[in-house]
Amino acid sequence: MVQAQKAYEQEIPKLSYKQELYLKISSLNQDNLKVEEHNKEFEQLQIRVGLDEVPKLRIARFIKGLSPRWIYNLTYLLMMYVT
Repeated sequence: MVQAQKAYEQEIPKLSYKQELYLKISSLNQDNLKVEEHNKEFEQLQIRVGLDEVPKLRIARFIKGLSPRWIYNLTYLLMMYVT
């Protein structure tokens, strides 16, 4: 049993530092942070990962991590601005 577990662990490659950061930025959520704090952490991770995305993708990734309340407020404001 121990040999099987060791063989299994050897087959699974460890994530690199950059891969871990990419996973972290992909799953970053606002939780109890203020929007400013969330933005700061998002920007720091983006710099550390070296993400060079088009602005639309960057904005979508950022908005995905906001709390539903902020997304609702943002959507409401955008609708008021457009109409």
